[in-house]
Amino acid sequence: MEKNKRVFKVPVYQRNYDWSNIQCEKLYPDILMANECDRKHFMGTSVYIVGLNASTLSEVLIIDGQQRLTSMYILLKALYDAAKGVSVRIESEIEEVMFNRNCDEKYKLKLKPVKTDNEQLLLLIKDKIDEMDRNSNIYKNYITFRDLIERTTSSGLELSDILNGIKKLEMVEIVLDKSQGDEPQKIFESINSTGLELSLSDLIRNYLLMDDINQDELYENYWSAIEKNVGYRNLGNFVINFLNSQISGSVNSKNAYRLFKEHCESENLTHEDVLKDLLRTSRYYGVFIGEKQYYSQKITYLLRSFYTIKQTTVIPFIFKIFNDYEENFIDEKTLCNVLEYLLTYFIRITSCEINKNLSKFMKSLYDRIYDGNYEDYYEKFVKFLNDLRTNDRMPTDAEFKDALIRKPLYKKSICKYVLSVIENSTKEQIDVANLTIEHILPQKINAAVWKKGR
Repeated sequence: MEKNKRVFKVPVYQRNYDWSNIQCEKLYPDILMANECDRKHFMGTSVYIVGLNASTLSEVLIIDGQQRLTSMYILLKALYDAAKGVSVRIESEIEEVMFNRNCDEKYKLKLKPVKTDNEQLLLLIKDKIDEMDRNSNIYKNYITFRDLIERTTSSGLELSDILNGIKKLEMVEIVLDKSQGDEPQKIFESINSTGLELSLSDLIRNYLLMDDINQDELYENYWSAIEKNVGYRNLGNFVINFLNSQISGSVNSKNAYRLFKEHCESENLTHEDVLKDLLRTSRYYGVFIGEKQYYSQKITYLLRSFYTIKQTTVIPFIFKIFNDYEENFIDEKTLCNVLEYLLTYFIRITSCEINKNLSKFMKSLYDRIYDGNYEDYYEKFVKFLNDLRTNDRMPTDAEFKDALIRKPLYKKSICKYVLSVIENSTKEQIDVANLTIEHILPQKINAAVWKKGR
């Protein structure tokens, strides 16, 4: 990091800055120990691609090591702030490491994370702490390091001891050269296979954006919006559900990345084609899980009702009927009618305990009903469910009534939803979001006590 006129850039296909206070609090004592024992401390590898050289400024694209580099940059900033008015020497020494000299202002910082992280880092560097996002890991870890430094100096150690410990940190530097045949995608996957924790969404983003000459544009136009629609923490589940709606096989967290690549390659899809589909579908999923609201109040209520009753198996079918709605093959009234009847179906089949495994049925349902003809869309759906004679059939009114009376509704995910619908069947509506369900009778009671109680 000390080299002048070099910027470590985190490319858009990389994950966000994910280190928490746990990793930072583990690293910090190692730094103090390195100073105390006067020995080097190895902290991993840094893999990067030699990038552009503009006006003698070298830009390197980080393939692996951004979490450690970003954390060190935050620690240096915290130490720099602690040294203000205390040690001019330490201030000057840290400046040499953190900032490029004799260059354009936009290249002054030696680290450039992905967009959202970069916004927070710039606020930190400009001392605009109050304007930072309190949920940002950059903010949280700065506070963590700041507190650790204060605790260290209160114990009698000097700021110079901390800086000396930092100087004893070592990383193995691996430089890739694309002109020599180094393939970042394969190296990235190889690094992941050795046990470094990269999430499914990290791998998917890398696959879609790395090696694409338009990666910055694809990130801005698609991936960034997808993240906002479903929320960063939900990206992995979203990809699994998206893939479940595209292929017939079973998808889970372990096979999703392989199946995703196979699907893209077998269908000859460009990365932009896939990103377009993901972006469109992310809107439905974002509403489904309660992250966003793109549609009318009624559509939003119906979509979130499925999430409330914990019926994610319905997603492959929902994605397809929403595609029809987005393509204007059906109108909002038809969409809502289908969603309402589908919700009724799930409430009844769950109450009656007729079929407890609906995943395969839901994956194939759309293709079994629709063949490209969108006339009588709702009627076809109702007729299909009512004509079934298997365990997938629509339970009758009599079966549903009997299930509500005799079967253990209390233990089912639909319990709160059913009670809330009954509660709000009048004009006076009650917000049940923060209410809990309590049982009247004991959950466990033996026959003798029950008989005596009667």
